[in-house]
Amino acid sequence: MDSRHRLPITLLVGAVAIATVASVAGAAPTQNQQDQDIYIELKGRALKPITIAVPTFSIISGAEGEANTLHRVLLSDLNYSMVFDLVDPEFYPDIESGDGPPDFTTWRQTGAEALIRGFVRRQGDDLIAEFRLYDVASGQQIIGKRYYQEIPVTAATISNTDLRGIAHEFNDEAVFYFTGQYGVASSRIAYVSSRRGPKEIYVMDYDGYGAQRITNDGGFALNPAYSPDGDQIAYVSYRSHDGIPNVDIAMLNRGGGIPLLVIRTDGQDSSPDWARDGSRLVFSSTKDGIGAGNSEIYTSRPDGSDVQRITNNSEIDTSPTFSPNGREIAFISTRSGGQHLYKMSIDGTNVRRLRVEAPRSIPRPGTRTHSFPI
Repeated sequence: MDSRHRLPITLLVGAVAIATVASVAGAAPTQNQQDQDIYIELKGRALKPITIAVPTFSIISGAEGEANTLHRVLLSDLNYSMVFDLVDPEFYPDIESGDGPPDFTTWRQTGAEALIRGFVRRQGDDLIAEFRLYDVASGQQIIGKRYYQEIPVTAATISNTDLRGIAHEFNDEAVFYFTGQYGVASSRIAYVSSRRGPKEIYVMDYDGYGAQRITNDGGFALNPAYSPDGDQIAYVSYRSHDGIPNVDIAMLNRGGGIPLLVIRTDGQDSSPDWARDGSRLVFSSTKDGIGAGNSEIYTSRPDGSDVQRITNNSEIDTSPTFSPNGREIAFISTRSGGQHLYKMSIDGTNVRRLRVEAPRSIPRPGTRTHSFPI
């Protein structure tokens, strides 16, 4: 596949995060930081999306329902990735039987640049799914993956997260091949809900399936933040300990169990975020604030030790977040009147206010591409 198929990695979901943190982590400017502008550009699909065809999967040994679910989920994932344009099935040729190579001459006539074929079969309670990604122009197989998953026939429903996870994983492999970055389909989202009474932390697949509650604080649980390796979630816990109510930061391990309080002070501790290497937490707290309700920014180890205060003023500093490179922290402060966005070094020095407003015209940011040989 030639250079015409290089894809700039500027997608709708990632654009806001990338543009914002780039402003936090950027190189030192040459002019007054008070006048620095942040531009956030929202984009749709990749500038040159890959046209892809995904015909109905071949079914072996009675796995019709599973094959249909995998096909449906993969189509949704590919479309949501914004890397691909799906070819209308109306233009598909007749699909040959068996697992031999496709007739690429007919597939080229559909305008498809890539093709995915799937084969699904059962061996008792084991489901075996195989996916093959082809480059239509060259007729070469790009990726081949086989997945084994224990999914009893009685559990193979359209909402089964193990079944859906197979399609999610292959989508992410396909996105990685064409962009150099894995897709988000295998991601889990942590969120807050009061569907069963008090607000608690839930997790779900990125497409809304598999939602389950993971806290039972009996009070309020807010602001979940995944660790970089996905094994822990730091969150704000409004619960009583030894009969004394307080606002603390708790840590939930992936394996379950009772969440540990890792940060508990005499003040209100909130807004945890992780350094990208998982070595530090940053959070806000009123424990040392000057005046009632004033909060400052602190860092600590994930176990709550080595707490270091990094801001010190009479106004509110809150909502801290690490830059991707871990060398700076963005936060909200009222130190200039009203709520404004600032950034600083991780030790609290070099504080700069970032001016955010809608520009008359939005400049197009530079894009990064990934090319590949076949």
